[in-house]
Amino acid sequence: MKLRNIIWRAALALSILPCCVACDNEETIAVPSKYYIGTEIDPSDAYVVSLMLNKTENVVTGSIQPKYSFIVRSTMPAPNDVQINVTPDDALVASYNTANKTTYALLPAENYTLTNKATIKSGAYSSTDSISVSLANVNTLTSDNGYLLPLRLSSVEGGNSGTISSNRSVVYVKVNVALSYPGNLLFKGTEALSGLTNIKRTDFEIKCAAPAYDDSYSIAYLLDGNNNSSYLRSIGGAAPIEIDMHAAHTPKGLSITAGYGKYSYSNYALNKFQVLVSKDGVKWVSYGETSIAQPAQGGSSAANPFIQYIEFKKSSEARYVQIKPLTAYGNFINLSEINLFE
Repeated sequence: MKLRNIIWRAALALSILPCCVACDNEETIAVPSKYYIGTEIDPSDAYVVSLMLNKTENVVTGSIQPKYSFIVRSTMPAPNDVQINVTPDDALVASYNTANKTTYALLPAENYTLTNKATIKSGAYSSTDSISVSLANVNTLTSDNGYLLPLRLSSVEGGNSGTISSNRSVVYVKVNVALSYPGNLLFKGTEALSGLTNIKRTDFEIKCAAPAYDDSYSIAYLLDGNNNSSYLRSIGGAAPIEIDMHAAHTPKGLSITAGYGKYSYSNYALNKFQVLVSKDGVKWVSYGETSIAQPAQGGSSAANPFIQYIEFKKSSEARYVQIKPLTAYGNFINLSEINLFE
């Protein structure tokens, strides 16, 4: 019995030995590099440029020419100097819009310059230079839908191994455009807006992120038609007062009625503000800013309200209107009514 056990153990040892010898002689398996985009915030596949363009009747101007750069990375040290090439992939605009429910247009070739190659030096994990996109002629980028430039890692040169990543090989440069019409607001003082009609406020909703002084000064009072009620808040933060008309209109002016009540003094009055309009509540067009006059101390009452009118020189269709307070005649603003005209 003991001899039989010795023979079995010897046979088992001999059967294992060739496997161990084979393991010792096995060649090292090389893992090929994968090359991918290294954006400023990894992992990220998008970069957003926001432009504010000033528009007059015939001229659009922009003061900035933004530039965006990103490097190329490798999952393994580069076996030798490797050049990664990038090309625009126009076909991705449609699929991006479908997937994200957006309406970006392709960024025209005349509106950017592209440095389309980067090099990863031998033994390195990332490129020493960058892929870069510089916007050009931004004054022609006037679509409020914005623009999209998809860039794809397209080829590798100089390496004897490695492939382009299948899921980190595309970056989207998004150009969001906001138009501003400086000087578009015409302060008419107490002169009513000739030829315009009051937009019915029946379905209007109004909101503001800045809280009222207390519950007795609700922002809803700006639409209640009662000059004895008012909205009182701190001027700090410049949070906009936003009106949702719940229908498409073309507002051509507005009126602001000073508040009367417990805090009806002239040092609780709005001074300078900005007006913005939007079709969807997401993309806004600035109509510029203006100032209104300070009510006289004790010179008017709720029965004889101090109403001031602002006309829009240029107007467009909108559903939403924002009034963004900038300064006040004091630390608070006290308003009674806001009306829109078309």
